[in-house]
Amino acid sequence: RALQADLERFKAERGWHNVNISRIVVDQLLRDPSWYVLHAPKTVMSLNFVGNMRQWQQMAQALLRGYVERYYRLSKQAFEMPLIGYRQVDVHDKNVLGASSEASDGWHYRTQTTNAATAQELTNLRLRIEGSDPVVEAWSFEGVKVLGVGSHIYVPILASDPASNVATIEPVALDSNEADFARRLDTYAKTPGSLLEDWDVRFMRNNSRGSGIGFYEGGSFYPDFVVWLTRAGRQHIVFVDPKGMRNLGGTHDLKVAFHSEIKNIEQRLNASQPEVRLHSFLVSVTPESELTQYWNVDAQQLRDTGVVFHEDIDHLNKIFETVLGE
Repeated sequence: RALQADLERFKAERGWHNVNISRIVVDQLLRDPSWYVLHAPKTVMSLNFVGNMRQWQQMAQALLRGYVERYYRLSKQAFEMPLIGYRQVDVHDKNVLGASSEASDGWHYRTQTTNAATAQELTNLRLRIEGSDPVVEAWSFEGVKVLGVGSHIYVPILASDPASNVATIEPVALDSNEADFARRLDTYAKTPGSLLEDWDVRFMRNNSRGSGIGFYEGGSFYPDFVVWLTRAGRQHIVFVDPKGMRNLGGTHDLKVAFHSEIKNIEQRLNASQPEVRLHSFLVSVTPESELTQYWNVDAQQLRDTGVVFHEDIDHLNKIFETVLGE
């Protein structure tokens, strides 16, 4: 009863009101060892110590929660799959305008600050953008910075330090890791002799759930960036997410496995637009030496699952070698 009650609370917290959980199903799952692998010390599983029962209860709770979450996501995926398709991103897309914007055309930033000096500086920035300097490189004030990256689908884009007194920025401001990726990508795309030299390159900072592009197949995965590579007869759409990796569940984590799963989505959409290829990569902020040890894998195994490392100055080249090698 305690486990079923916990699952009821779990699904209520997530708003999964259409999920029904019976005691019979909970009992059947606990008696069936085929759907999970449990790693635990022999001492924890010993029947000789009554104190272990509390840990067994916690193990069962974690397993059942994981099962319900995955079941829900896969069921929702199956329901939504016929609705998935390609569409153009235009100036009215919420990734461009911000979730609460009401602009009739173009794009804009919505900022909030209680600091008068910062508000005045942001007004001055807006006037420069509306003039003849739309990229406005090297502007910064009180923790807010402009990134002069011309290949983003709108310019400029802003980065914000956690200590900034600007309360909110829409579309979302970039953190330090995201800003570094945006600069590197823009520079790489413009470098003579790079793999992208003959491609039209555009990219976009993706919003999170609610208005961004997300995938239930990746465990409610909303990649930070969408990159479009286009030339005659071919387009590659590359989803890239710079992130700390240590707390993910290893190479079987849904966000990691999405590197392969996105190919199934590509195949299902191939009939409508066969010239489009889909890709997903994670840029690990966690160092390679730490992650390989923590996950008990080698660097090549990680690269095979679409993981590259921020510390590797060649990581963009590795991403696009894979992308353009198809």
